[in-house]
Parts: sequence; C-alpha cells; structure tokens
Amino acid sequence: MDDFVGGGPTGIEDVPEVGGGGRKTTTLAVVLLLLLLLSVASLLYQSLTGGPGRKAQFLAVNARCLVCHSEMEALLDRTSVHHPFAQQQCTSCHTTHGQVFEKRAGVAETAAESFRRACGPFIPIAALQTLLDRILGTATTKKWTTTSESKAKYSKDDLTFRVREESKLINTELRLCMTCHGNLGGLWQARYGHPPFIEGHCTNCHDPHASAFKPLLNQEPRQLCVACHPIAKELKMAQVHPPFEVQDCVSCHSPHASDDKVLLRGPQNVVCLACHPTVAPYTQFAVQHPPFQKGDCTGCHEPHAASVKPLLPSTEPGFCYKCHPEIQNAFARSSHHPVGTLIDCTSCHQPHAWHYSKLLLAQGNEMCFTCHGDKRFPYAYTPHNQVEYTSFTGACVNCHVAHGSDYRPLLADEELRLCWTCHPAYVPESKINEYLVAFENPPRTGFRPGLFESEGKDNTEGDLIYPPDFKRDFVRAGKSVNDLYRSIAAGITGTAMPTW
Repeated sequence: MDDFVGGGPTGIEDVPEVGGGGRKTTTLAVVLLLLLLLSVASLLYQSLTGGPGRKAQFLAVNARCLVCHSEMEALLDRTSVHHPFAQQQCTSCHTTHGQVFEKRAGVAETAAESFRRACGPFIPIAALQTLLDRILGTATTKKWTTTSESKAKYSKDDLTFRVREESKLINTELRLCMTCHGNLGGLWQARYGHPPFIEGHCTNCHDPHASAFKPLLNQEPRQLCVACHPIAKELKMAQVHPPFEVQDCVSCHSPHASDDKVLLRGPQNVVCLACHPTVAPYTQFAVQHPPFQKGDCTGCHEPHAASVKPLLPSTEPGFCYKCHPEIQNAFARSSHHPVGTLIDCTSCHQPHAWHYSKLLLAQGNEMCFTCHGDKRFPYAYTPHNQVEYTSFTGACVNCHVAHGSDYRPLLADEELRLCWTCHPAYVPESKINEYLVAFENPPRTGFRPGLFESEGKDNTEGDLIYPPDFKRDFVRAGKSVNDLYRSIAAGITGTAMPTW
C-alpha cells in the first residue's frame, strides 16, 4: 500500500490547484448546464401544455426551411393551425426549392453562425448561442444573410448560389389535400359542387398553414363568402333572414358540394324545418299546398331577404296570382271580395296546409261567418238554410261565389236564373203558390209556405217556428214569378223575407 503514497511513478499525483483558466472553464460549464436544463424544461412544459410545444417541434424539424422562411414561425400562434404544418416537415407538401448557399467566400462561417442559421430564432437556443459567442469570442461583425435577400445585393466574391427548382407542391393541390382529407372525396358524387372545390382550388378559401379563423379560413367567415357573393343590396331590404343577416352562410349551405342546386346541406324542407319547427306539424294535415307538399319552401319564400313579410317576393294577392291566374280574373269582375285592401288571400286560406278543402281556415258557412257574422242568425231561419237534402243545412256557396262575380252580391248567376236553378222558371198561374221546392220531408210549398197565399191574404195556420221580433208583410204574388220578383225588388208589395 505504501507504494501508492506520494508522488512516485506508481502513485497518485497531487492535483494542481485550479487557477484562473480553470475557473473560467468551470463557470462556462455551469452556465451551459443551466441553459441546457432551461431548454429541456421549456420543451417539456410546452409539450405537456400542448400549445407552444408544437412550435418547438416545428422549429426542430424544419430548421433548414426557416433560414429563408422565418416568417412562418409566427403562424404557429394562430387559432387554427394545419396539422401537417405544425407536426411534419415542410417537404411533406412542398418540393425543395429556392436559392441556397453553396459556399461563403470572403468571410468564413463560424460554428456559431452555422448553429444559429440552422436553429432559427428559437429563444432558448438563440440565447445560448449568443452567450457562447461572447464567451468564446466568436461573434462576427458581418451577420448571416438570409436567402430572401436579393442576390444582386452581393458581389460574386461574397456569395455563391446553387439554384434549385421553383417552389412547387409535391402533387396537385386537390390531390395533395385529399391525401389527408379523403372524407371529402365522397362529395365528388354530389350533383352540384362549389366551383373552388370542384376545380381543386382549396386555397381559395383555406390557408394551407394557419389561420385566425377555423377551419383554416382565409378570412373571417362573415367576410369570406361575400368576397365572391355580394349581398349588400339584400341586407338593406325590409326583412332579412336571420342566418343571412349575420352572414352565417354555412348554416344552410355546404361549402363544398351538395345534391341541391344552391348547395343546401340537405333537402330544402329539412333545412328550413330545422329552424322553423312550428311549421313541421302542417306536413301531417289532410290538405297540402303543392309547393309545401313538395318541400319547395323557396317556391313562395325568399331565402335571404325580401321587401315583404314573411320573406315574400311581392305582396298579396299579386304574389298568389303567379300560380293562380284564374283567381286574378275572378277578382277583376264587378262584384268581388275586397282582396288586396281589407283582406288578403291568407285571410281565408292557409298557405301551407290545413284540414279543409281549398285550404280554407274554417269549414262551410263558418268561413263566411268569420266576416259576415251578422248573417249567421237570420240565415238560420230562412228556407234557404234547409235546401241541402242530406244535412238540411244550406251553404252560402249555393248562391254566392267566393272570389268575384258579374252579379252583385257575388251571386253565381243573374238573380232570376239563379233562383230558377231550384225554383222552376214557369209555373201555371193557378199553381203559382203551390209548386214544390223539395227541401224538407215532407216538402213545403210556396214562397213562404203556410204564410202567404197568392192573393196576399195572411195565412198563419202554418206550423213554422219564427224567431223573436219576426215581422211578416203581405206579398202580392202577381200573375207570374217575374211579377213577384219585380214587385219585391221594387219594394211595392212588401217582402217575402223576414226583417229584423
């Protein structure tokens, strides 16, 4: 054991005291270790938080590209970042290209410069390199020049370039996008496509790297569509469809392709009913308006904006006349309902679907009594209320037409001819008050059965039940039905109808 003590050839030599140079080396080692730990900690934190970590990965993988394209680093902080851009090499989409330094003449590139050029502006590494330059004295007076600067700025003695091909994608834009977005391939089977999509110009709408707007849109969604589809005029109309007003185009339209001509996301009625569920029950009603039955909502409504509520292209009744010209002709007659002034088509008809024929809001006389309620009570006590064989209830439309007529008040024919449809036109004078009008079983006879004789003598042995305050007047029948009609019309012989 003694052989190993002391300073002999086989012993352990005394370690010399560390002088000034040793202290400098130790300090440098400590600083480097601390910076290394800081860099590792930073990378670990970024990886765990899932945010800026992608920047570190991007910088590490694409350091060579960033020498010229340093502006791409800032894109990683945007809201929507394309996965290939953040996680893969640039050459997964792009060919190698541009001008690269073959050699640097005149000024030698230091290791520090090479390191800085390769690693770009990643802060921990950049700070480490700057410190190394200062400690080792390797900082140069001439900074490294990026290739984005013009070649003409330098003389042949400074730089020599090797020129590669221009920047290109490794495949056509559409094929390249479909490599990862193959789920969109099925849209090629759709009948209609958005021109940028079917022409393969994905970047007309999307940024291939990163964007502040999801999903990688080139502009704010509200502004992107209107860049090609101006809407300013429609936005100024009296009524604007809410989705259109906020320019949420994709709530109704597919941005890529659809089986619908205007690129709706589904069948028109399905898209509309998604926001208008109160209309959905009408699809189950017995009587359907043909456009509604076909799901053609825009057959009547404007999808974006209109000057007339509810999103109609024009006012009633003119709008309805486009499909119902025969009704327009009826309203042009001398006697007609005040449509277009006091009432509209939808005052009587449901525009989508309803329970009753012709989409009427009420059934039978009840529809008429909606406006003509004053006729409900007296009509119930007239013989005309009992001219129906089956229900023994008369109908307004037996004598009146609904829209327009040449005979007032909305009569289906000239008065006498109209009466003669139920009352024979010729009756022998001796039987003038006895001809049959079969509206009851047993049938009654005469104009006012049981009340008046042809001579005008009051005959009250009839068994009719009269309403309160019913006033009866004598009627001179005359020698013919025409005489009777004329005398009543002239007010000479009283009236055969009750008055209240």
